[in-house]
Amino acid sequence: MNEQEILAWGRDLEARKAWVLHETLAVGPVRKFWDGEAERYVSPVNDLEVKAPVLELETGHALVANPDAFLELTTAEFRMYAALQQGLAGLAAMAARGAASAGVDRVHGIALMRAALRAQLAALELPTKDPG
Repeated sequence: MNEQEILAWGRDLEARKAWVLHETLAVGPVRKFWDGEAERYVSPVNDLEVKAPVLELETGHALVANPDAFLELTTAEFRMYAALQQGLAGLAAMAARGAASAGVDRVHGIALMRAALRAQLAALELPTKDPG
């Protein structure tokens, strides 16, 4: 994509408040597209202007607007993400209630929940064989 196509792409995502997934796994709706010229994103970390196009998400993530690094979520993908978030929130609440009723210390219960989620994430990230 050339510079003009990137600008059009970013502005379109912003206008539609499109949901995107970045290769870093940051996900959310686009809050603002900064073109890197007339409008520059200022990093809250070091107060420096970014001289490149940036997509800022509603989640607070700000990422260089490289179209190859983003996937725009379809309605089905957004619904799946929302259902996963809701399911995980329900699971966390259920685990907390179970831990409390079993007398598990709150801090230890949270640590165990984090450990279980990390183990599941590690399993999900294992390379898989292509069935074809």
